[in-house]
Amino acid sequence: MNNPIDSVDIEAIRADARRATELAEQSRDTANESITSLEDVVAQVTRLETVSSRINECIEQIAHLTFQTHILSLNAAIEAAQAGELGKGFAIVATEMRQIADTIKQTTQEVNANLDSSNEQIGKVTEAAKHTAELLRSIEDSTLEVASLTGRLV
Repeated sequence: MNNPIDSVDIEAIRADARRATELAEQSRDTANESITSLEDVVAQVTRLETVSSRINECIEQIAHLTFQTHILSLNAAIEAAQAGELGKGFAIVATEMRQIADTIKQTTQEVNANLDSSNEQIGKVTEAAKHTAELLRSIEDSTLEVASLTGRLV
């Protein structure tokens, strides 16, 4: 009587199981490489956050200097007015200083707004990378389980 499962079928099943194990191991290795790559991305984004923080400190310093320049220009305008005719030239300089201070203030506000937007995007990238790393770890766990199960068939 012929056995429905002959040795050729068993060998084919074993070969398929070995191949499935190999593929699962390759998938695990790829997931590991992807996790490492994402961890590098997160580290780089963290460095960007540090640089962004330093830029923000510089902007705050510029804003402070702009405020002081504006106050100096107002004081200069007062002194020029008190000097009368002799202070007219100085009044022009005071006006120019005030305009420069106003321009710097506007530019600083614009840079600050762009920096805030950049920081928000950096945060989103960080969260997306962390989430992707979690998904890849889940894939890694699943492929380890598949490799283990198919390894039993071999």
